[in-house]
This record gives sequence, C-alpha cells and structure tokens, in this order.
Amino acid sequence: MPLYPPAVATVMDPWSTHDCRLDWASTTTVKLSRFGGQYLMINGVRQVIPAAGVTYNVSALNGNYYVFAYMVGSVMTLGATGGSYANDSFGMPCVNGDGGTVLVGLAYVGSGSMAHAGYVCSYWNRKQFVRTSAVVTGSHGSTSPLYLGSNDLNIIFTTFANETYEAFCSGTAWGLDVASLIIYTHLDMNGTRIGQYSAVCPRFAGWYCPVAQRLATAAPGDGAHNSSVQTWVNAPGYTAQWQLQNGVRYMA
Repeated sequence: MPLYPPAVATVMDPWSTHDCRLDWASTTTVKLSRFGGQYLMINGVRQVIPAAGVTYNVSALNGNYYVFAYMVGSVMTLGATGGSYANDSFGMPCVNGDGGTVLVGLAYVGSGSMAHAGYVCSYWNRKQFVRTSAVVTGSHGSTSPLYLGSNDLNIIFTTFANETYEAFCSGTAWGLDVASLIIYTHLDMNGTRIGQYSAVCPRFAGWYCPVAQRLATAAPGDGAHNSSVQTWVNAPGYTAQWQLQNGVRYMA
C-alpha cells in the first residue's frame, strides 16, 4: 500500500475521501456522481455515495452558489449556499463553518436555469473543458472598445479561483474604406481587458489581416465568468470589419 493516497483513490483504498464529481445534468439539475471509487468524507466519516448519484434542483436559485453534500440520517443529500467555505478539522472543505457539510462544487444559475454544462464546476476531480463561440462577423467605426453585435462572442464558464484558464480568439479583420487604418482586438474577461491587444494595419482597403490572441491566467474568483472580445479602430469616421471566434479552456 502506498504511503500517500493517489490523486484518484480506488474503491478499496482506506485513504479514499472524495471519489466524486459534480456535473450539469439538465437546465435545472446538478448531479453528484461516483468517480474512481464510492466514498465522500462528511464530518470525519467516509460515507458511501449512492450508485445512482445524488441530484439537486436549482430552479429556485439565481446567482453563484456553492453546492455541498450532507447527510440526513443515512441519506446523502445536496444543498446550495451563497456563503463561503473553509477546511474543517479533517481537512475537508465545509460551507459556512458547518462541519456536517462538505463542498462538492459551484453552480451558476440564471433565474432558475443553467443553459449548459459551463454553468457547473466540480470541486473534486476536475477535468478539462473547451468552450467556443460561433464565428461572428461584425463591423463598426468606434474608437472605443465595443463588443461585436449583441456580444455573440461571449462565453460563460464557471470555475474556482485556484484554477488557471486559457482564453483565445482567432479570425480576420479588414478596413472597409481606407488603407493604413489600425484595427484593434483584445480579449475581455468580465468586462475588463486581459493581456495586450492585437493591432493590424491593412495595406489596402479590404485587405484581410489575421487576428490571433491567446492568454493563460488565473480565474478572477469563484463562480461564473464572461469571456469575450472587444474591438475598435484608431481613427474616427472609418469602418473596419471583423470575423472572429472566441474560446476558453478551463478545468471544472
């Protein structure tokens, strides 16, 4: 037997304390499932996670929530809180100082609904996700940063602050009516520019220039985040056009 527990313990391993993942199950439901074993330590006791998993309905919620597990008699149950979490005396994260709970993940709920799997993040046994936007084409002549159209490049994803995520965008940009127009693009997180902007200067009007940006950085906090792209030009009275796709790679 190894001196220290492996990252994902086996069913028979006496060290096993968090053999689970929290996942999106539907627009109104999250589900805690077994992962690499069957145990979850709650209040110092290794409880058996039901083979069918444990579900929780979020339709009455709105905002960012910590999802936790607790026992009602012999039945494992899930709950949600907008509070906080910290490790208990057994080293397990409990919510709001209640040792009878253990944190299992995050959920972002928009008026009782979660549109896709990006609205949920597991605390235990996270895996990599890549989410991308549609390819969006838009034009404007603003000298201040703007989102294209109705911000169709926006991607919502949920993660913990101790995770690094990677944002990226690619596509083309071109000036519609003048050469030597400087066309700017930058990655945006929660309404704030991250990293450096890219700048292209078409040699002729209608000259296509490639646009590509990529940045890895820490999540700004626990909960849901908005990854997007903003664009602008250097001179008033002229119009540029962009065709872009946004993406984000993260652990959840």
